[in-house]
Amino acid sequence: MSSNRPVVSDAVYVGPFGKITAAIDPHTEGDRVGVLVTLLSAFSAVIGHDVKVAHGKTQPLGFWPVLVGPTGKGRKGTAHGAAMQVLSVAYAGFMDTSQVRRVPAYWGGLHVHSGCAGRG
Repeated sequence: MSSNRPVVSDAVYVGPFGKITAAIDPHTEGDRVGVLVTLLSAFSAVIGHDVKVAHGKTQPLGFWPVLVGPTGKGRKGTAHGAAMQVLSVAYAGFMDTSQVRRVPAYWGGLHVHSGCAGRG
């Protein structure tokens, strides 16, 4: 059975979030890409819309991915959970007040949004 899953270059794991992902990887069955994407998405929410990037025009630095995979086998929740263990310590105050919980599964992705105090 062939997989039509995208191939990710090891270059995506360069830098501090790559190192964190590498440290988490031996301790989870979650997909490395899912862990990395969750870390990057949460950091994007933590730094907020005041940090800007310029590429033609100035825009807020925001990263809002969706983790996609087969239900029950895609390891989306496992990857998300592994990253959240680190994030809940590193950004405890932010994560306690800005994470939306109990969101329907069909919304997908990491639901962290600056200014959204949706505690469950």
